[in-house]
Formats: sequence, structure tokens, C-alpha cells
Amino acid sequence: MEARFAHVRSFAPQVLGALTFAASVAPSDVLDAVVLLKAMNAEGRRHVPAGAPNGFVPARWRPYLDAARAAGDENRFKHYWELCALLALQGGLRSGEIWVQGSRRYANPATYLITPEAWPAQRAEVLELTGMPPTFAERSAAIDGEMSRYLDDLEVLLGDPDGPVRLDTDGHLHLSPLTAEVSDPAILAERNAVVARLPVVPLTELLIEIDRETGFSDHLTHAGGAAPRLPELEHRRNLYAAVLSLACNFGSTRMAELTGIPADTIDWTIQWYLREDTLRAANTAILNAHHRHPLTGAWGGGTLSSSDGLRMPMRGKSLTGRALSRYFIHEGLTSYTHISDQHSTYGTQIIVSTERDATFSLDEILGNTTELPIVEHTTDSHGQTLATFALFDLVGLRLSPRIAKLTEKQLWRPHPAGHYQQWPKPALSSATTPIDLIGEHWDDLVRIGGSLKQGHVSAALLIAKLQAGSRQHPLAKALLEYGKLLRTLHALRWFNRRSLPPTDRPPAQPWRSHQRPAPLHLLRQPGRRPLPPPRRPDHPGPLPHPHRQRLHPVHHRLPPRRHRRPTSRRPPNQRRSHRRPQPRPLRGHQPLRNHGPSTSPPSSNAPADNSAAPNPR
Repeated sequence: MEARFAHVRSFAPQVLGALTFAASVAPSDVLDAVVLLKAMNAEGRRHVPAGAPNGFVPARWRPYLDAARAAGDENRFKHYWELCALLALQGGLRSGEIWVQGSRRYANPATYLITPEAWPAQRAEVLELTGMPPTFAERSAAIDGEMSRYLDDLEVLLGDPDGPVRLDTDGHLHLSPLTAEVSDPAILAERNAVVARLPVVPLTELLIEIDRETGFSDHLTHAGGAAPRLPELEHRRNLYAAVLSLACNFGSTRMAELTGIPADTIDWTIQWYLREDTLRAANTAILNAHHRHPLTGAWGGGTLSSSDGLRMPMRGKSLTGRALSRYFIHEGLTSYTHISDQHSTYGTQIIVSTERDATFSLDEILGNTTELPIVEHTTDSHGQTLATFALFDLVGLRLSPRIAKLTEKQLWRPHPAGHYQQWPKPALSSATTPIDLIGEHWDDLVRIGGSLKQGHVSAALLIAKLQAGSRQHPLAKALLEYGKLLRTLHALRWFNRRSLPPTDRPPAQPWRSHQRPAPLHLLRQPGRRPLPPPRRPDHPGPLPHPHRQRLHPVHHRLPPRRHRRPTSRRPPNQRRSHRRPQPRPLRGHQPLRNHGPSTSPPSSNAPADNSAAPNPR
């Protein structure tokens, strides 16, 4: 401890003296302790004065301070007290309780939201935009009415001992397993007949046809704003080759072997035309055309979406790469994907694998630039927290996650137990949510929803600020208490939805009444299915060369160890070579073409032997 204190003491006085700290809440014991510590450093005092603030000292550290004070060892007491003050300062900077003047990363949390001066003029617009009532009393009345309706239905369900929801002898809720949906054999035969009649379309022809219908390649513009120098047909051919080389995980060298386009041309096209903003614009054009297609209405109206993360190992160094032994051998990252009920991907983020998915579940929905009218979102257990329940509701959306072991989660009630005597069976837990705290900060909570809706701050940054640190901000406490009520409503709603068969369940929202209602747990999850193997542009099947597994970017587990059988030792001249097998040449592949055979020969700067070029993958 003394060695650690000496190390911290070597730089802490200089850091504290160079920065100016302030508190976003009053009073703040942490700020008072920091001010006192700065004064002690400036005056050279070695003892902590009597009456110094100590409310920030953790409970596990307090016995050490009390023992040092009782023994009269003021030097040891000062060491412990100073370390506790610096630890509390770290938590305060992360949570936003303490902020630094002139800093961007640790700025005043109030600057992330709509300013208090501009809030009165924008309040009415925000209330209309988010659908929130002006007072919490109105919102509390709506929650009470919805909760009463769900408790009435749940009371009837619990009366059946063989129902989908039941109580055990200890009063704990249990959910019966879902029954399998039996499909009509005639429908299956008809479906198989339709699938058999569908043609096998080469990937290149499909890409060209989609571009002809949506015009997504028009959004793949030059980074410098320059016009293409090549003819339009050749320019689009290069764009298609660049897109396919990345989408199929070929790489430019392998794509050059398949198409005859020089590898440096493909690399140049990727560098200058395929950027995040151009790819997002192209994807938006495809999604809008897909949403307007008449057949997509059979899957859903685009009002429901889902998100999930896919852990992928990586090579090299990256700001988002983290070591996580459960998924990676070395380091990896997470691709967090949002997909609609029309099976269209409208958002993808690369996030840190050690972060909880719930931190980023709202960003892509608020930043959605497509025509999808998302009003309800579903995730797994890792994509929900109490804060995300509250934030979804504050921006006018509904979060409907599939929470594992939902019956074991605690349910909160907004009123005392006497208010729920008419529902003796589905009695809520003894935990009561302090609705007075929510009502006190209701105006600030609505301001948070308006700030998120208008793009003043991202949901990931706000959640990270409010939930960081051991001492939570009072506004964060109100947000979590509000999330407890919303998660209780979600649990009651989920129990009642389990009682109906999939074809008779009511829609989750009234504006989805024109659709065929579907259970939320059946929505396809991105990242749950394995990635397909690399595909040739002119062939629907997998690549036939032996090193296709090395082109696959994701390996979640190590291959099983093979035990060698005892055999006779081979002579040195007959031993097997440990060299990797070389790729065999493909047969019968066609060069990538647009609408017809290309009459122009390959570029003169094409390498004579593309197989000798190093593979960047």
C-alpha cells in the first residue's frame, strides 16, 4: 500500500493543481475533498484536519481509516484518506458528478443535453415529438391502468394449474415451455414446390439487377468529389468487383484472379469509393426500395426490429479490440447489427466486446435514415438494462427484449402493498419504486428524451456517463427507478402474451393491427447464424480450393486436438511435407461482366502472374 501510495503521490499533486474541477450536483463531498486536498498540497500540510469530508469513503475502507485514527497514526490516516478521495474523483469523472472545466471528454453533463435556457421554448415540441405527458402524474396514471389490466389477465391465468403461467408452493412464478408449431404437410409440400421452381441466380447478375432497380452505385462517389475517368460500364464493373471482394471475403488478389481486373485497380476503387458514408447511403437506397416492395409486407410492416452482437476475432492492433478468453484466442471485437421484421439490415456498429450490448441498442434506431417506421425493438438479455428501458420509453419507443429467466427477475410496484389486495395471486414483490424521485426529475428525464431524439447526444455516451462510477448521479437514479416500472410492465405483458397461441396473439402495438401478429421470440436474430463460406461471383456454391477455411474471418473455437496413432517412423526421404496446400486453379469460371461480354482487353498494367502476388488476407 505504501509503495502504491508513493507512486500515486509522484504525479497526483501536479494533476490536481493543473485542473479546475466542478460538481454537477450540490452538495458534493467529492468536490469538497478534492478542494481540501489541493489546499493541503499547496500548503504542505501532512495531516488531514478534523471535520474533513469522508462520506465518499467505501465501506470496506472505513475500518482502515478508523484504526489509523484510533492508533494516532495521522500519516497512515492521510494516505488512506487521500487514496479514497482520488478513487472517488475517478468515479465522479466517469459518472459526470465531477467535471473538468475546458475538457471535452469530462465536460459538464448538462452540455450534452438541451440547454436549460433553450428548454422552455422547446419543451412543447419535444413533448409532441416523443408523446410524453407534461407531468409524471399523468404518466403514472397510464402505468397504473396498464398494470391493472395485465394483473387482471394474469389473475385468471394463474387460476389454471396447467396453464402457461403458474405459481409453485413457494409463490414463485414459472413459465411452461412453448409448444411446437405443427405445420400443415400440404403447406410444406407447396412451399417446397415453389422453392424448387426458383432459379439459381449468379451473384454477379443479382448485384447488377439490384443496382438497376435501386441505383445504389450512384451513392458510391469519389472521396475527393472527382468524376470517374473510365467509361460508365467499366467504372461500374470495378465497383461491383470491389464490393464483391469485400462482401465475399476474397480480397483484391483473389478477385483479380477470378475477374481479370488488375488487383491495384480493385484496391484503388475500395480506397476511394467504399467508405462508411457512401456504403450507408447505398444501403439506405436498397432498404427503401426493399421496404416499398409489395412482397415485404408479408413479413411485416417495418415497425419491429431486433439487434444482436457477433463476436469476431481479429489480427493486429485496434482501438476496439479487446482480449476476451470466452470468445477469442487473442483479441476481438463485436459487430452489433440491427435488423427489421422485413429481414433487412438497417444498421451495423463495430463496438468493444467488453461493453454491454445494451449501451448501443438505441443508437442505430435514432440514427435510422431509412423509411422503416421503427416503433418497437427486441433484443436478448445482454441488450437490455433498466436504463435502456427508460430511454426507449422517453423517446417514444418500446423495448421488448427476450430476458432469460424472466420469472426470477424482481418486479417492482409503484404503490404500497395495500394498493394490490384485489390481486392476491400475482402479488408483486415487496420492492417499491420511489415514484417521488421520478416525479422530481421528470422534467429532466423528458429533456433527456428530447436531446436524444434531436441528436444532441448519443445514447451510448449518455448511458456510459449515467451508469459509470460507484456513486450514481441523482438523475441516473431517477432513470433507473423509471426503468424498473417499465421492465415490470414488460414482464407482465410477456406473461400474458405467452398464454395465447402464435396465430391468436394480439399485436404488440395498435398500429401493427394490419399485420399478422408474430411472437417476438421468433424474429430472426442477426449474428446467430454462421457466416456463409466464400462464394465465387459466377457460381452459387462454395469455393472448391482447399484453403477456403483460411479465408473465413470467424473462428469461435479451436479445432479438436487430433491424437496421432503410434506408427512406424518414416524414413526422412518419405516424410510428409508440412507445407500448406496451394490453391488449385478454378475451372470454367467466367470474368465479371455487366450486361454483355466485354470487348476491351485487360489493362496493360495487369500483373503477368496474379497468383504470385501476395494475398493481403
